[in-house]
Amino acid sequence: MKRILSTILLVLFAWQASAGVTVTNLVIAQRPGTKLMDITYDVSSTTTNAVAISLTVSNGTMTVTATHLAGDIGTGVSTGTGKSIVWNMGTDWNTNAATLNFSVWADDGAPGCPVAKTGQTTSYRTGDDGDLEPGVARPNPRFTNLSDGTVADNLTGLEWAQAPHTLSGNSGATNWNAAVDFCNNLVYAGHSDWRLPSRKELMSLVDYGRYFPTLTTGYPFTGVQTYGYWSGTSSASNTGFAWYVDMYYGSVESLGKAAHAYFVWPVRGEQ
Repeated sequence: MKRILSTILLVLFAWQASAGVTVTNLVIAQRPGTKLMDITYDVSSTTTNAVAISLTVSNGTMTVTATHLAGDIGTGVSTGTGKSIVWNMGTDWNTNAATLNFSVWADDGAPGCPVAKTGQTTSYRTGDDGDLEPGVARPNPRFTNLSDGTVADNLTGLEWAQAPHTLSGNSGATNWNAAVDFCNNLVYAGHSDWRLPSRKELMSLVDYGRYFPTLTTGYPFTGVQTYGYWSGTSSASNTGFAWYVDMYYGSVESLGKAAHAYFVWPVRGEQ
């Protein structure tokens, strides 16, 4: 990791980047009369033309939750100059603090990619997920409607069918092999590389702070079933079973490929 530490007024900030990624002209400033923080930077990479950008903030003793973010943050940020992130500090951090430590991360997609927050913000005891909220903040907006029947996930870079159950032949639940075949044979929105998502890809959609359905507030999908969706991942302990993700509670389980019927949500990208 490359690390540059500078001081600006009463705010400390650090840039951290993976090998092959270079960041220059980093500036952090608070807009006069507001609690909006403007973060600008240039980024280049020797390995890719798109990087993952994330932000963590600390007051020196604890991590400050930074979720109200917009701009060039999340996965798929193109390299170049004049990149910009806006953080609504007033929404996420209401306590006065003389010093905040900013760490802006750039990752070229090599192993060690950060894990996203689960979405759970309610704490049930000290040290649990809702208390610590570990992980990288999800981008805001999380999803982008591509206006062609598909939705881009700004966290993972995946592209999902916006209304999967309006696709011809995909109105109901089916067995696992039929689910794989449907995605493999699907030609939609100008693409023919659709596939059944992996278990982890389906789980990336789950917001564990919500249920019925367990999806991030403001999601652009329509017709999502609060029931199980097949993944393309087979069970290692019983290869006649495959994993599915339930969109009611966000639970994950493996069941028989032939004996059970679940829904199909095609995805493409990031293979």
